[in-house]
Amino acid sequence: MSTTPIQFKKNYQELLDFICAGVPVFGDNDPVIQRERIAACKTDKILFAKTYFPHYCENEPVEMHSEMFRISSLSGIGAIVYGFRGCAKSTIISLIDVVHKIVYNSKRFIGFISASEDNAAEYTMPIRAELEANARLINDFGELMQGAKKNRDTDFITKNGVRVLGIGPKMSPKGRKNVQYRFDHFIIEDIESRTSPNSPRVVKKIVNFLLKDAFKAMVPINYSFIFLGNYFSKKSILHKLLHHNDCRHFIKAGFPALVDDGKGNLVSAWPERFPTDKLLQDLEQMPDTERVEMLQKPEDEDAYFNPDWFKRVEPSDVPANLKVVTYCDPAVGETKKQCFQALGAVGLEETKDETGKRIDYKYYVLFSSLRREPKSAMVKRHFEISKDYDSAYDCVEAFGYQASLKDDYEQEEVRQGKRINLVMDRNYRSKETRIESLQSPILRGKIVFVIHNGLNALIDQFTDYPEGFVDGPDMIACAIDFINFKILKIKKKVTSRILGAA
Repeated sequence: MSTTPIQFKKNYQELLDFICAGVPVFGDNDPVIQRERIAACKTDKILFAKTYFPHYCENEPVEMHSEMFRISSLSGIGAIVYGFRGCAKSTIISLIDVVHKIVYNSKRFIGFISASEDNAAEYTMPIRAELEANARLINDFGELMQGAKKNRDTDFITKNGVRVLGIGPKMSPKGRKNVQYRFDHFIIEDIESRTSPNSPRVVKKIVNFLLKDAFKAMVPINYSFIFLGNYFSKKSILHKLLHHNDCRHFIKAGFPALVDDGKGNLVSAWPERFPTDKLLQDLEQMPDTERVEMLQKPEDEDAYFNPDWFKRVEPSDVPANLKVVTYCDPAVGETKKQCFQALGAVGLEETKDETGKRIDYKYYVLFSSLRREPKSAMVKRHFEISKDYDSAYDCVEAFGYQASLKDDYEQEEVRQGKRINLVMDRNYRSKETRIESLQSPILRGKIVFVIHNGLNALIDQFTDYPEGFVDGPDMIACAIDFINFKILKIKKKVTSRILGAA
């Protein structure tokens, strides 16, 4: 339900009353002291908060608050911040730090993205109210809202030229400017709800919106992009961002209510406000709730594949001389429109003793691609990855090859003037059995995932299993089954027959 103009007006007046009652004027307004105060607060944001926001600083700030201010001061990098409810992350990052940026004019166009424009107003209105009613801010920085060019709840421009805009995910940030300035500071908060979680499709859509629309709507340098949330589910937008390949270089910071004291004991991260004894008592009485709410350990009770299981490595960490198998699982027949064409490469690392006897082995998922494209383009890419990874075998699912790909492979051989090590594979195990057999080796780190452009899509299919598409996991399972049968000779564990093998 949207908020009516009358409700907004009432809420705004309550904010103004709260500020006026909680912020007394300075006792000593000597010009020298004032200049020193302004200069000191420019570089010390904890001091800025205690000086100008006494109504929010009833308890003494602690280490995590300094870290929040530090993260919010970074430029040129994204940040994902999550913490327990009550840790003051919104007060610090979405209010006090934003006001600091406005009064010191360190940013020109500040954006908020929330679940809706009304939700965004919950963050923009307090900023506007502080600038209008906070006697200490007005005393030192002037009436920044007096004569403002814009003065709406979710869109206003201060007297010193800083624009603040709040939008929802259905409102594109592209093309919006403050005169000539694009967004240079974005905060994403309250974009999802635990009580009404989004479907995987909606989560993916919002993640794409944040990374491809919002992030790309910012200035190329000296930007700051901060996602704030509570880590309540491994199917949430926050979780997808934390594990997204495009966010692997982001600053990621979690703030649980209980932290290790270095001696193996859990103690409160903010003892004045949340006493340790009370937190430990709550954890003992309501463990499932408190693990999520206060420890920020997300729930994922029905997952076949836990995202934390997937061990990622950089390409530079892949050992040399792997025995590589490429695999093509085309979408043919009635399922063509509902499935992806899956193409991948899996490498085998064998560990042997001094006698040459194998004592261990590990699989590396080197490449994966899930697309819908013309058959000829897919076949051409199969040739390319065969060359890129110097593969020992190039497998194609036998039914798909015989039904529609035989001519395409033969024509590509003629065009390139060479053959790949083509093998038709027919796996008799059920798709569910194949995929679920990967649970243990993934959990134990026996299957390692090399970072590449298609990795997020592949892992998304694993973690969404058995819902959604499973073309990627099935392709990987078939490739590993083939390695087990043809290279490792583990014939008793795999029911698979190889057609056309040399």
